[in-house]
Amino acid sequence: MLMCTLGAKNEDATLKLMTSLRDYVRDGSGTNCDVSREVGLAVCEAFEQADKEPINREKSHERKGANDRPTHGEGLSITRG
Repeated sequence: MLMCTLGAKNEDATLKLMTSLRDYVRDGSGTNCDVSREVGLAVCEAFEQADKEPINREKSHERKGANDRPTHGEGLSITRG
């Protein structure tokens, strides 16, 4: 759902979705809530932040050859505040 609201640039729907998720992890209970609290919220916040930052297309073309591929997780950084 978040990817849809971000892709559509629907800021109101994104805000409602993120508010709902934050309420859920604050007030909810159970396994799904625990996973959402420990992982889901941080991932959604990272997607939301990435959507707000401009893409540096020049940097994406700095690979040495056509067959060079980034390694799994290369350049990935998710932090919690």
